[in-house]
Amino acid sequence: MKKAISVLMIAFVSVAIFSGCSKTIPAHSSPTGIMTATEAGVAFSSANCYERSTAGYYNVYGVSGSTAINLNIKSTNLTTGSYHIDSSGTNHSAGIAINGNYKKASTGTISVTTINAGANMIGSFNFTCTDGTVVSGSYMAVF
Repeated sequence: MKKAISVLMIAFVSVAIFSGCSKTIPAHSSPTGIMTATEAGVAFSSANCYERSTAGYYNVYGVSGSTAINLNIKSTNLTTGSYHIDSSGTNHSAGIAINGNYKKASTGTISVTTINAGANMIGSFNFTCTDGTVVSGSYMAVF
């Protein structure tokens, strides 16, 4: 029974996170990246962080249990620098889902500090959700 509830929760979180961005979580054969963050002072840590490019976006996903963070950078040629999130979310966007409750970023920054071609991208993020929740952290996403 617990396993069925867990599977349903993961499916619900996945749908909730990506309903405003991409529609599915792309598969990754061996995710080994990391993401750490705090959400309203609560620690988050994921050993499952990866990047997938889709339709002109670089999408970074960090997933751990029933919590997932997504960062989306609109670009056809990713470079190091800062990408500013705005309330429209049409250029760059982010969000967090906890136990199926999705919170969309209204303002913030996604920074890319290092790009190791064919291997990973490294950076940090800080955003405020539409409900005022502050999320900040860092990532190393495998390609």
